Amino acid sequence: MRKSTRRVAAAVFALSLVAAACGSDDTSSEETTADTTATEEVTDDTATAVDEVAAAKEIAALATTIPTEIAL
Repeated sequence: MRKSTRRVAAAVFALSLVAAACGSDDTSSEETTADTTATEEVTDDTATAVDEVAAAKEIAALATTIPTEIAL
């Protein structure tokens, strides 16, 4: 009898997980439309990120170059 209780509990738990995964999000159509200012902000953020990546690559290149002379 104990095994059947565990199986029923496991089945209920599994079904609740499936039901939670299949649930829909309540979003309005206003949230799904893109705003031009948001797009411009993303473009600015992308440009900043590209600049930061380029700067990091330059620093990494300087750190990985083998020195030709060792200063005292």
